[in-house]
Amino acid sequence: MKHIIATLLAVVFLAGSVWAKPVDIENAEQSIRQKSYDTALKQLSAAIEKDPNSAGLYCNRGYVYFRQGRYLSAFRNYDRAVALDPSNPAAYNGRGASCAKMGEKDLALKDFNKALSLAQDYAPALVNRGNIAAIQGQAKQAQADYEHAGDADGKDPLSLYNSGLAYLSTAQAKEAAAAFEKAAQTDPDHAPSFSGWGLAWLRQGNADRAMTHFDRALELDPGLAEAYARRGLVKARQGDCDKSVEDIEAGLTFNFIYRIDLAGGDLPRPKAQKAVTLGTAYPVIDAVCDGGKAYFERGVSYFSKGNYSMALMDFNNAILQNPDHGKAFRYRGQVYEKLGDAEQAEMDFLRADTLGDEVLFDKDCCIKKTLHFVPCED
Repeated sequence: MKHIIATLLAVVFLAGSVWAKPVDIENAEQSIRQKSYDTALKQLSAAIEKDPNSAGLYCNRGYVYFRQGRYLSAFRNYDRAVALDPSNPAAYNGRGASCAKMGEKDLALKDFNKALSLAQDYAPALVNRGNIAAIQGQAKQAQADYEHAGDADGKDPLSLYNSGLAYLSTAQAKEAAAAFEKAAQTDPDHAPSFSGWGLAWLRQGNADRAMTHFDRALELDPGLAEAYARRGLVKARQGDCDKSVEDIEAGLTFNFIYRIDLAGGDLPRPKAQKAVTLGTAYPVIDAVCDGGKAYFERGVSYFSKGNYSMALMDFNNAILQNPDHGKAFRYRGQVYEKLGDAEQAEMDFLRADTLGDEVLFDKDCCIKKTLHFVPCED
């Protein structure tokens, strides 16, 4: 029997990969659950030497590479899994997610569609395809895929959560509230659903209910920065600027939107501006919409200390915040060189040469998308 795990990532929760669990790699499964990816990689590589024709093992190793941010290596492993088992939707989904992370959205979409042609109710591929549609501004298509995923896997709150975000993006606050409520009922411990639910109430002008849900989100997850930021916004609108700044600074501590493992090192803490009113100015934007600056600077620090795994994570996040950050690509290429991944390094260097060293970033657009879920014009 195969056990499937779907990895969902920030900003729009991209579903990453799936892996099978043969009995003889239980140690690798344990390592993965403990996020000991280097150990898991060694265990899986040893297992592949014993059984080089196992598509499941290649999916497993692809999953680990994906979690490490080594997307080209992940792609190769999923590609090998597809060759070994062309009927496996998980392999196509993982390969598509790897393509998406490398900026090849058309190839990613092709793989997600192939996965769904093999298993039309395969929720991770539905969520991924919905995310691609959302990124491309196709809200209705995204909504349809999220709802299908929710129907196919009623126990997965993330499909319902993404559905709520899609409703918010089209100014359907009541429908968004219903989706977030269903997500919270499906998993009462899923803090982001309560935060989204609160935002939906705020959009409907009900600040009291919004506060109740933001409070609940933070009870469940004291590190959920988006809930701090949104609660701070409500307090500012109520005229309690001191409490508002407290929440916003708490949000900055955890870095708004991107959840960081506190064990990973010192967090980037952009300086909060203590604005008198947050009606149009949000101090949290310094963290959210800094164009990847905080992550980049911390990544450079990790790189200089030889901590390449942490540097890789930070450069990945910098590029996620700002896909045109040429310097982040250049430094990430150097990290890949240190990790022995010459081909991925060369791809990053070429991308860096194309972008140049001038960091371009549309902060106004970021503000609209981040706090208001308003799409920006091209």
